[in-house]
Amino acid sequence: MKNKNSIFEIVRNVIIIALAAVIGFSFIACDDGDNNGGDDGDNITLSGNITPPPSLAAQVTHYEIMIHTVNWSWRREVRFAKEGDATSWSVKIPMFSASTAVYFQAKGFDSGDYISPLFVVGVENASKTVHGENVSSITLDLSSLTFIKITGTVILKTSGSPKPTFKYLVVEALNSNYSTLGQQVIQNVNTTSGNCNFSINVPAQSVSTGISFGVQRYMGELWGDDGISIYQINKDEDGNPFPAIKDANVSGCKVVFDIRIPDDRSFKDRWSAWADPSSNSEIDIGFEGIAKDICKVTVGGTPPVPVQMVGYIETYRWKASARYIYTGVAGKKYEYKFKIWTDSGDRTINVQYYSNDDTSTWLADYSIEFNNSDYEDNYYSFEGEALPPGGTAELQFQCADQTGVFYISDIVITEITN
Repeated sequence: MKNKNSIFEIVRNVIIIALAAVIGFSFIACDDGDNNGGDDGDNITLSGNITPPPSLAAQVTHYEIMIHTVNWSWRREVRFAKEGDATSWSVKIPMFSASTAVYFQAKGFDSGDYISPLFVVGVENASKTVHGENVSSITLDLSSLTFIKITGTVILKTSGSPKPTFKYLVVEALNSNYSTLGQQVIQNVNTTSGNCNFSINVPAQSVSTGISFGVQRYMGELWGDDGISIYQINKDEDGNPFPAIKDANVSGCKVVFDIRIPDDRSFKDRWSAWADPSSNSEIDIGFEGIAKDICKVTVGGTPPVPVQMVGYIETYRWKASARYIYTGVAGKKYEYKFKIWTDSGDRTINVQYYSNDDTSTWLADYSIEFNNSDYEDNYYSFEGEALPPGGTAELQFQCADQTGVFYISDIVITEITN
């Protein structure tokens, strides 16, 4: 069953930078994904101007514009210095094989290192349909935007001794669709102190908007392939939702960035919840019992509609899951044993014990059926296949297709030696 956005995923935006030059200014451009054709002889030019938001105009010295398709499968960025109130820009992109809508994200910086942006804005009403002709007079007008600040602390939880230093820590504020509202990149973060303060500019909202956070760490190059990311951090250190934002500053957000190995964590700290942002699924986890050793899973929202496929029914249970991390060894098989019961009635879920989207490898024991009877003695167990690589893996309880409450406790994962 396909897994999306693992808690220990390589960062979603890995950018390969290529230097180039355009008359009037220098820029950096990149392609990512399928550009649907085009070589050096099949380019078109997009051009226009950008106007900064008034409250940050005095601080902005450089811009980055990201041109991308709706699902970000193709993108190209252009970087350039600010020149007056309205700065011209231009970039060559490959011709698309068919008419394609492209969108624009703008970043402003206070230096030419292009590391930590003053703002990140998806420019509304600036999309263009491109194909085989140049497009000019693209106006990215940010002059109507006002900004508020979201401030707080990232609570850093790491393994190892001495504690590592992160070369870069990226903190993003996200809206309810997990789109970026603002971003700060903090350099040379010493994790010995256990926390790091952040301050992020985000556009003021017309209505009260719920927020979450994403955090990424890099030991080497920013946006390099050694990044570890956690997205959809929906609750603070005390387990409470972050305050909604509108047109006033928000402070005191405590964002937990826990990248400890499983063996260094308690039962409670091994869990996370994930719901596919493109779905209407909702999931929440809490903990009960004197030792907080019972995970309560609450599934809400609207269940996905099942689809009849060839030979099976796609339930889309994977669109919401409660996830428990453990340490596995490459080539080893494990027995997975746990107690599981419902608040009331019957339920069926899938349990996935390994996933790798890059290699399309998903190992799961399907269609576990259970109810709320005899839960104190009701253990479920199964033997898994050999794990392809070692390291941190996730035991996922996939459950989007039915709302309600169920409980999980007494997880025991044992290597099979015979």
